Amino acid sequence: MNALRRIGIYLLVCALAYLSNSDLPFVQADKAVQQQARDGQHDFDFLFGIWKFHLKRRLNPLSGSNNWVEFDGIDVARKVWDGRANVDELELDGPTGHIEGLTLRLYNPQSHQWSLYWANGKTGIIGGPPNVGEFNNGRGEFLCQDAYKGTLVLIRYIWSDITPNSAHFEQSYSEDGGKSWEVNWITDQTRVPDESAEVNQAPTVAQMDSGASGGTSAERDGQHDFDFNFGTWQTHIKHLVHPLMGSTKWVELNGTVTVRKLLNGRAQLEEIEADGPNGHWEGLTWFLYNP
Repeated sequence: MNALRRIGIYLLVCALAYLSNSDLPFVQADKAVQQQARDGQHDFDFLFGIWKFHLKRRLNPLSGSNNWVEFDGIDVARKVWDGRANVDELELDGPTGHIEGLTLRLYNPQSHQWSLYWANGKTGIIGGPPNVGEFNNGRGEFLCQDAYKGTLVLIRYIWSDITPNSAHFEQSYSEDGGKSWEVNWITDQTRVPDESAEVNQAPTVAQMDSGASGGTSAERDGQHDFDFNFGTWQTHIKHLVHPLMGSTKWVELNGTVTVRKLLNGRAQLEEIEADGPNGHWEGLTWFLYNP
């Protein structure tokens, strides 16, 4: 099954998992197919580290407007699953306010394609379906279909001009099925030269995307409810082999869980690895808080 169907959303928790054991309800990669097709699981390795970002953003896409606004900031990209997944944390400031966001990228070893998920710090919600695609000759192209202001559009991401210390990214919309495209988001990034800087100590701020801070709200603020979860844990898992089929057969696994803080605690990434009688199990959980 396609990785696009592996999404579960549980209240505040958005769980995105790829597991390598076919006895669990996830897909085992076909090694024969892997050998025949190009292995792209390290295509985003260039991204790991800290970057200075310059963003140009079109204010009113698909309206005929050519008004742009510019932002500058920092992006921090972290490796997950030895490069088969990654997450980056973006903070930008410009004349129209502050932007914070997260991107989670997952590699599907069966299709040899990546799925890219975006979440805005203002809402703590995944912004529509993932953009899916791959790299060819150093250029990455990723597509999805989504609604923009009530109109169904194609959304395209392009990664290009990649060097060890720089990269270029563009987002475009198409209203005519891909015959023509309008660019609305352009970023150029330059690697921070101090390689001794610890990624996990990159600057974070408590402010959310412009207008999102809720300090005056009478409602309880739960954005730090999962702070207890940060760190590395031993885990014991019991998995029902055949749910909803009357089966009482369970499989038990033991392993570790590592939880990283994102967006100053308003998001986090949980990596799970465990082993049992049926093999090795890996998974991710993405926790996102909606203020």
